[in-house]
Amino acid sequence: MAKMYKLLFYLLTLIIVTLINACKSNPIVTTKFGQIKGFSGNYGDHNYEAFLGIPFAQPPLGHLRFQLPQPFNSTWSTPYEAVNFKDGCVQNPESYFNFNISEDCLYLNLWRPEINDENNSELLPVFYLMHGSGYIKKSGALPPNQGDVLAATQKIIVVNSNYRLGAFGFAHGSHTSMPGNLGIYDTLTVLRWIRHNIRSFGGDPNRVTLAGQSAGSKIASLLATLPDEFDSQSLFSRLIMMSGVATNQIHAENVSVALAKTRLLASKVNCLSQVDQFESSNELSDETIDCLKKVDASDLLKAQNSEDITAIGCSEISVFLPVYGTDLIPDQPMINHARQIESIKDKPMLFGAEQDEATLFVAVSCVFSLSDAYAYITKRVSFAIKDIKPDQIDYFYKHYFNDADPSDSYDIRSRCVKLCSDMNYNCPSLILSEFFSQENPDIHFFLNTYVGEKLAQNDGRLYGTLHGDDVKFGLGDPIRQYNLYTPNDRKFSQFFLNLFGNFTKGLNFDDWPSIAVDMNDYESLQIIKKLNLPPTNIVDHDQQICIKWAELFNYSIPQFQTSDKNQEIESKLLNNIAY
Repeated sequence: MAKMYKLLFYLLTLIIVTLINACKSNPIVTTKFGQIKGFSGNYGDHNYEAFLGIPFAQPPLGHLRFQLPQPFNSTWSTPYEAVNFKDGCVQNPESYFNFNISEDCLYLNLWRPEINDENNSELLPVFYLMHGSGYIKKSGALPPNQGDVLAATQKIIVVNSNYRLGAFGFAHGSHTSMPGNLGIYDTLTVLRWIRHNIRSFGGDPNRVTLAGQSAGSKIASLLATLPDEFDSQSLFSRLIMMSGVATNQIHAENVSVALAKTRLLASKVNCLSQVDQFESSNELSDETIDCLKKVDASDLLKAQNSEDITAIGCSEISVFLPVYGTDLIPDQPMINHARQIESIKDKPMLFGAEQDEATLFVAVSCVFSLSDAYAYITKRVSFAIKDIKPDQIDYFYKHYFNDADPSDSYDIRSRCVKLCSDMNYNCPSLILSEFFSQENPDIHFFLNTYVGEKLAQNDGRLYGTLHGDDVKFGLGDPIRQYNLYTPNDRKFSQFFLNLFGNFTKGLNFDDWPSIAVDMNDYESLQIIKKLNLPPTNIVDHDQQICIKWAELFNYSIPQFQTSDKNQEIESKLLNNIAY
């Protein structure tokens, strides 16, 4: 009998332990929509809980295609199974990266450290990441964009999301019926979702870091300076912008360019009404837009890939861009940044860049000689600036290639990488960081120079860091995909994780000076953090050439302090910008 009682006690204990572990492995959170069930995981001693594929807006299907995101107001009577990623937004087949795509794609993903007592736990700071890739591809489901490692190791909540891409997210046809900028509206909707729902997950709605990489960073810079009526500045407290910001026509385009692209798209899918065929300068008619809403998504996707649509604009990478001259983005980005500089002067900012951002693009361009290089940069710059003059191209060619060895093709291509990196990514970020620093004393800039030891072997890179390395290391991919990296890679990733974690928590950078550039003295130089093993503070010597790029692309900063002079700034910028 005693043995039987012991056996029963053992079995009961086993059942209780199993039930406890099951509860831990399937955490449930109660929200205003109902209960949401996730799952648990760990990296060593660091435990996390994940809630994947949570809807933040109604599916943009049928009549909701090309419309503003509509709030998700449904409720669940049984726990919502948030244990798998949802489909990514519609994009080209070669960019699927092993995930499904659909127009029904407005979902977010959330990771948090394991919470044992939700009632007594302190609210955690939140890190919201917007993925990059030219407004045309990728999703929150890709491993480099996932927040499990960052949440587990830094004890913060991490959120990422999908947003509509390509024509579905950025084509503009009418201010009311097809407003464009829907990808930005989607991310704004996520920020509002975080404000209203993050407490249910143990997050602090008043401590939200808005972070973006590449196109996501450009969106972040635009969200930071939206007009007052959108109240975007109240939705985040800190800002991280990596690998690009929106400052010029490569990053955002005016309404007339956007309309011309959408008009050609409509023509290619046989949707252009007779009225629109003869009224080429006006907004598209409801007849044309209604037709576009009914076209099969695959046909729209095929049509948007046409080179003649891309050629209308100034970006070779992105077919459809954010559109200014609209309710959301009234003017060219730098004008909006100037108008709203006061509203973000108390928000700490972290800017970042890869030393060799353009490596991936130049390496495949068959640049082997100085004549190849001249032809290459002429093509790149003249695509962005249609009326570029030869002497303007010559100035930049001489700066980057004046002392180049004609017989060293490797060096010639590396100089092409530097030029394209400065033009597209590094200089816009540097100039905008300096501009904001005139009113904001808490701005830091990093330059990543660490080349992953395994990455260099796996992707065949020819030069240094790659566009996107910051997200790989900053969100812990070397820890997530352990065998793809070396011990040094994981060590550097841990440094990057700490950097993002400490910034999100509001900790100070004691050994890293903030930007302090005298705008009356363009000889002054900025101190930036060079990220490597070990990291060091360096003087940035690219400021002078960045000023020249800013002048060429008409986003240069007036050489005076901005305080109480916003109208003067706006006037000067308007005079310099060709619409």
